[in-house]
Amino acid sequence: MRNLTELSLLTAGAGILMLLALSFYQPAVEVSELEKYVGGVVNAKGVVTGVRNSTHGHVFITISDGKSKAVVPIFNTSAEGLDAGCLERGVELRVRGRVEWYVYRRGKETVRQLEVIPERGGDVSC
Repeated sequence: MRNLTELSLLTAGAGILMLLALSFYQPAVEVSELEKYVGGVVNAKGVVTGVRNSTHGHVFITISDGKSKAVVPIFNTSAEGLDAGCLERGVELRVRGRVEWYVYRRGKETVRQLEVIPERGGDVSC
C-alpha cells in the first residue's frame, strides 16, 4: 500500500510540474502575426533583412517572414549578451520582447512601424 501511495504522489507531482512548465511555454510568433500582440510580450521569429547602427550605439534589426516586417531595436544600454552572429542578413532570428507601434513623421507622412523590443541583448538569439 505504501508503494502505491508513493507512486501516486510522485505521478501527481510530475504532472503538476509538467503543467507548470507548459504554462511558461510560448510558441514563436511569425512577424505577420505580431499586430495581434501589440502591448504584450512574445517570442517572435523572422529572418534578418537589414541591420542599422546608430551614432549613439543602438542597433536596429529588421526582421521579416516574407509577408511583413518589424524592427528589433537594441538600445546601447541593453546590448550586453547580444550575439554579433545574429546581425547578418539571412539569419533566422528569435527575439523575446514587447510588441509596440513606433510612430514617426517622414516629411508630411506619418509612418507606423511594428517593433519587438527586447529587455536585453540576451533576449535575441539565432
